[in-house]
Amino acid sequence: MERKFKKKQRIIRAWSAGCSSGEESYSLAMLFHEQAQKTNFPFLIKVHGTDIDKNSLDKCKLGSYPKQSIKNMRPYFIKRHFTFEDNSYVLSDKIRLITQFHKQNMVTDKPLTHVDLILCRNVFIYFSKSLQTTIIEKFHQSLHKGGYLILGKCESLFGIITKYFDVVDGNCRIYRKKI
Repeated sequence: MERKFKKKQRIIRAWSAGCSSGEESYSLAMLFHEQAQKTNFPFLIKVHGTDIDKNSLDKCKLGSYPKQSIKNMRPYFIKRHFTFEDNSYVLSDKIRLITQFHKQNMVTDKPLTHVDLILCRNVFIYFSKSLQTTIIEKFHQSLHKGGYLILGKCESLFGIITKYFDVVDGNCRIYRKKI
């Protein structure tokens, strides 16, 4: 966001690939929203959550979660971005409006483009090395120069990843697209 702010670029796009039930996508949206308010700059934020499972995506779109799903969330975010309705926590419209969900197969479908950040956590463990390479190449194409990729802590793709990305934090699996 700081880099975008300095260049007076308004659009920020993030992609949660393999978003499952959407908690990560909505968390990203809340974090970006909070940071944008601190800068007082009119950012246009879009967070895209993709998954191959239609049932998961249907749940995402509801933006409604049981208490168990948000048990580790800071009370500040709960108070600011949720209402409690029918025994569930429902996300505010402002967060739901900047978060979109789409069905996507990471291996066969075209990737999103012009993305600043990709989170793909705990997904690569389900793919062979050749499919991992295919997906990493797609992520590389998707990201702006200097964009970030964050993987799950249990995923070790160092042989593949360093061809396309610089390691920002190897322990946390944070990478930056090579410029």
